[in-house]
Order: sequence, then C-alpha cells, then structure tokens
Amino acid sequence: MKRLFIFNLLGILFLILPFAPLHAQQKVVFEYDANGQMTKRYLDVTPDKSIEDSVLEKSIFSNIEVYPNPVSSGLNISHNYNEEMPKNLQLFDMSGKLLFINNQEIESGYILDMSEYNSGIYLLKMNIEGKSIQWKIFKQ
Repeated sequence: MKRLFIFNLLGILFLILPFAPLHAQQKVVFEYDANGQMTKRYLDVTPDKSIEDSVLEKSIFSNIEVYPNPVSSGLNISHNYNEEMPKNLQLFDMSGKLLFINNQEIESGYILDMSEYNSGIYLLKMNIEGKSIQWKIFKQ
C-alpha cells in the first residue's frame, strides 16, 4: 500500500513539474564592511536571464583563464581584453569571508599569491563590462 502511494505521488509530480513556472534564479549574496567582515547575508531571487544575455555573458568570459586549479602557490589569471579590462578581483572562503580584494584593473598575466591560505575551497570573483563571474578554486 505504501509503495503504491509513493508511486502515485511520483507520477503526479512528474506530470505537474514540467508545467511549473521556473522564472527565477536564487543565489546567496554576502555584503561586507570596509574591514572585510560580513555584515549581511541574504537570498537574492532574480528573474532568469534571457538567452541572448546568457550567450553574451559566455562570450565575454570565454577570454579569461584561471589556472592552475587546484593551486598550491600562484594562481594565474590571463585574458585578452584591451579596452575594458576585468576589475574588482575578490577571494572568499567558503564561509563567505572576504580574504582578498583588488579594485584595480587586472592585467593579463596577473598572479594571485595563494601560498598564505590554508588548503580548502575558495571562491574567486571578478567583474568585467558590468557582469560578474565566479570560479571555485581548490587550494592544495
């Protein structure tokens, strides 16, 4: 009886879910004060991007390379932008704490020294042309 109920429930879900509206994207947003301490954390629900926006973002960010990953000491950031260079490089730990920030333009061949950080997973964030991209960085 229990199996029949679960089977029927799953069947109903598979019929309903394809028609459920999926028009929003959720992400956790962190805000920091001047000292790098997290002051606010909240869930941001924004409308999905159009297909054109997604394709444009992929083409913007396709010219950026971040390597090696996993990294032990120096994380290389290279790109081939001449006009508007990537800006606002930020490194976060997995708790959301801001560990490093560079608000200057990021020249191609920039090396971020990761030797002072413990082994673990970090989040690298960069802005270009008003858009933001993130990488998950593994530190050995």
